[in-house]
Amino acid sequence: MGDFVKREIYFLIKNPITYISIFLMVVIVAVTVKPYLEPYAHVRAENEPVEYDSEGDVDAGYIPTPVEEWYEVVLEEMEKSLINDIGLSTKQAENEINMMKRNKWKRDRIVDYLREEYSLKGGNSAFELYEYKHATYIEMNQYLEEAFSNRTFTKSFAYKYSEFLSLGSVLAAIILFVMLISRDMRKDIYSLLHTKPFTGKEYILGKLIAGVSVVYVAIVLLTFVVDIIAVKTGSELGLGSNFLDIWKIVAIYNLLSIILTGCVVIFIALLFKNILPVVPAMLIYFIYSNTGTEIAASGYIYILRPLRLFIRYPDLFATLTSPNGAVLNQCILCVASVLLIISSIILWERRRTI
Repeated sequence: MGDFVKREIYFLIKNPITYISIFLMVVIVAVTVKPYLEPYAHVRAENEPVEYDSEGDVDAGYIPTPVEEWYEVVLEEMEKSLINDIGLSTKQAENEINMMKRNKWKRDRIVDYLREEYSLKGGNSAFELYEYKHATYIEMNQYLEEAFSNRTFTKSFAYKYSEFLSLGSVLAAIILFVMLISRDMRKDIYSLLHTKPFTGKEYILGKLIAGVSVVYVAIVLLTFVVDIIAVKTGSELGLGSNFLDIWKIVAIYNLLSIILTGCVVIFIALLFKNILPVVPAMLIYFIYSNTGTEIAASGYIYILRPLRLFIRYPDLFATLTSPNGAVLNQCILCVASVLLIISSIILWERRRTI
């Protein structure tokens, strides 16, 4: 089987499409992670007006609005609504807002009170609109120092890198495995292969090892370069860094996805004895792995579904962590890969007996 694997790897190495797919992976990673390496690139100048938004993170120069400032600006807007929409006098509106401040009401209490007393809806929306603030250099620096006081910069960066590496590497893996299988799916070649003196196990594992090896080499080289840059950036920012942070996350959440991608491509191709069904099937699988869902209370969020090829991390950069069920999902990917390998071997051997 060793010679077969070498031939398949050599086929990929000499094919320009291999380098195009790997280049695509590198571009996806480079473009998406670069803003997180430059948290001060988009900060607001001191003399510019303050801007607030319902979403934002350090990659765009935004930080969570400090709680006291958040309540202050929201209550100012609610005071205007009481005057303009409800018809209260300026004095009455001021008294209502001052009462809320004096009693230190929390968000839910404020929203419920205005809805019950004045039928004023949209309180939650008002809080959301001012949840994030376009920070100045000083504000960003203070936020980063506080946020990373108990964790390293590279730990947060590792999750974002893993997220976008998954997108690029899975896409590259799909292209490479389609290349490996497509040349064997012609009817004359497919029939001829079954007369060769190697088993279905050798064929399936040979194809899988060849494709996975090329993608893994690309991932290792890219991760090594990115890790050096991230460690250097974390040290320069004074936020702490650890060379192993990124490698740990990549090993846990990225490598199995490449194996499963290869298994799915091979299984579908053998099932239909044609490479064409692989394209729409993998497109659907890719979309399934990358989409979230709309929830009334939280808006559009990513939910970790079983068998997802990659994990999205939508939380704030400084608070990123593994979502619940992430490790379990990797175990499921492992089991699915084994089952698909067995199924593919059975399909191959059944063709030999026909």
